Amino acid sequence: MDIWKLLDIPPTNDIAAIKSAYARQAKLYHPEEQPEEFKALQRAYKLAVQAAKRQGTMPYVPPVQMPEPDVKEPEEMPAGEPGTAQVTDSSAGEPEEEEHYYDYRGVDAHGEREQFFKQFRLLEKNPYVKNNIDAWDYFLNGYSELFVNTQFRKNFVKTVCNYVGWQWKTILYFKRYLLRFHTQDNEPSDGKWETEFFWFRARQFPLPKLPVFLTGHFWTKEGKDFQERLLAKVASLIGREPDLKRKDDMIAYMKVYLDYGESKVDYIGCLRDAQGQWQGMVNGAILMVCIFIVLAASHSIEQRREAKELSSRADYFMELYNLESDRCSDEELKEIIGEYDRYWRYAEEAIDDAMERHEEWDVQ
Repeated sequence: MDIWKLLDIPPTNDIAAIKSAYARQAKLYHPEEQPEEFKALQRAYKLAVQAAKRQGTMPYVPPVQMPEPDVKEPEEMPAGEPGTAQVTDSSAGEPEEEEHYYDYRGVDAHGEREQFFKQFRLLEKNPYVKNNIDAWDYFLNGYSELFVNTQFRKNFVKTVCNYVGWQWKTILYFKRYLLRFHTQDNEPSDGKWETEFFWFRARQFPLPKLPVFLTGHFWTKEGKDFQERLLAKVASLIGREPDLKRKDDMIAYMKVYLDYGESKVDYIGCLRDAQGQWQGMVNGAILMVCIFIVLAASHSIEQRREAKELSSRADYFMELYNLESDRCSDEELKEIIGEYDRYWRYAEEAIDDAMERHEEWDVQ
């Protein structure tokens, strides 16, 4: 039995129709009483959605084999909200009278949320993708139905804030994308939108970061070799050398990377750690250069201040000590001024001491 017979609909690219059919068919198989049939239905649903997202002609999909179901009368289930039904891994609701009004916000039976965050973490580890707006536009729109759920959006924002290295433009794109789902129907029960999360708002400030040309590439040898293998796969797929500045080429690159990366998660994690160490060394070097520049600038300012002070007092001391400017060097003038300042401090201390004694005499 192929996937469309299992879903009981003709082949289609309409994701809403596929989800509605899945919700209807899921009521025929209880996940505990008929686990094999239910898993087969889940797999059929996943394959159908993946094919529909490609927006192309439906490719050949291997048939999903399953035993003939022993159809039972569905048990009486608690009534849900009018016009809606929710399907989870452990139960199914009443049949939907009007598929057009089906509420998809609770449907995640085949683990789309887990798949989203798994792929999100893979994309975050790739410096060529991490701050590419075209890449995120394609990826997020492929999971747009998940963002209707308020809790999912909150989890997404918290996940974004768990990682560093985002460019300002990327954070602002995430914010604009989330705002598309801020409607009256999706308003959180506590009235707090996920975009108001403190750490997410803090990342929207354009703080100094490493330039894009330093963070948008693999810099270790292993990372460069990994990137070359990916580009070779993409080139064989599209028939030419890929240009990742083009959206179509970036999308092709993402598909190859995600497909290849699912079995190389640990290896990609090691590449990401090595990339982080390299960026840490660059950050340290830049910090040291900045400190050196600040210290050098402070020293230069102090020298200019001393020179200005010396210039302002030079004429007075030249006249006081009857000195000739052409015969007195700056070093000699500094020594004279220093000696004068010392005598002046001694005089001030003597005057203060005399004033104290005078006050004591007055008291007596």
